[in-house]
Amino acid sequence: MTRTSIIPDTNRFYLSIPQQYVGKEVEVLIFPKSEITEMVKPAKKNMAQYRGILSKKEGENLQKYILKARKEWQKTI
Repeated sequence: MTRTSIIPDTNRFYLSIPQQYVGKEVEVLIFPKSEITEMVKPAKKNMAQYRGILSKKEGENLQKYILKARKEWQKTI
């Protein structure tokens, strides 16, 4: 991957494509950095925020799967 920043002095820009990208689909983006907004980090969640996402049956099945998986950790190879 090649990434660079420039300050153009004309409305034309010529670029060289690395040999390993020839014949492949590449993406070229042009936008001013001033328009880039920092990605908003999602707020940290705690377990209470997940309450009600799973049905009781789904929760029971998940617990069974977790217990089974933990038992498998104890097996010797």
